[in-house]
Amino acid sequence: MSIENIHHAEHMAKSKQLANLKNPVLALIERILERGHAEHLFRGDVDPIDVHMIISSFCLFRVANRHTFRTLFDRDLTAPDRRAHYHGMIGDMVVDYLTATA
Repeated sequence: MSIENIHHAEHMAKSKQLANLKNPVLALIERILERGHAEHLFRGDVDPIDVHMIISSFCLFRVANRHTFRTLFDRDLTAPDRRAHYHGMIGDMVVDYLTATA
């Protein structure tokens, strides 16, 4: 992704297969948001792409910065014994966003 961004996504833009990959993910997030809103659990002004971005950015950060974080803070962001902790963190962040006052 980082290299593709450097190239302004020119290769991705040419791919017909990639266009189809985004739809199932966004459709799933949309269904979850609609159900949560219908049950008065989530606010109604949430954009599915924003939710995808929150989750993706957290996941990408852990991988892209694993070496510098390990060097600076002596923490392995990809350590198997920390996965449950990070899953809980991202879950809490997303739920807090979905339930925050608009």
